[in-house]
Amino acid sequence: MSFRPLRILNEPKRQFGRPMCTINAYGSKVLGVILRPYNRIGGSMLHAPPVFACVQTDGSFRSREPKARIAVLLRRADGNSLLSDVQIIHANNSTEAEWASVAHGLQFSLENNETTIALENDNLGVVQSLINTRAPLRHDFAKYYRHEIQILARESVWTGIRWIPRIANRADALFR
Repeated sequence: MSFRPLRILNEPKRQFGRPMCTINAYGSKVLGVILRPYNRIGGSMLHAPPVFACVQTDGSFRSREPKARIAVLLRRADGNSLLSDVQIIHANNSTEAEWASVAHGLQFSLENNETTIALENDNLGVVQSLINTRAPLRHDFAKYYRHEIQILARESVWTGIRWIPRIANRADALFR
């Protein structure tokens, strides 16, 4: 019996030399890492749509001052346009900045009239907490942001999320 490798449905699109997320709700390959499919976290549609907007979010925190930066990179569902946003917020740690970036990314997408949204973030703890809503959260800011994200996700037709490696998160480049 011979070993058959996993068939990759879509290779990542490259723009500016770094891969973007694929327009595919199933597993994909980025920089040699096979990514898991998106997990639905909200919306009225149960199954992933064939085409959706891809939102990469990232948070940056410096311990010297209680300020953080959040970045959002939105590739619209038409696949032709990229929108970005960087904001400075008050945060107490890097995890709070990551939570805020996901909430802002979802809000930014809805403000730009996207209804089918695929979120990508490089913080595994935040992503897992949004997928497994029964898991208790220790921090008040995490409870607050998870609740806000759930409310925003209900406004969409479909919202999914998945973890991506830090090197594949192009929102990080907006800080530089």
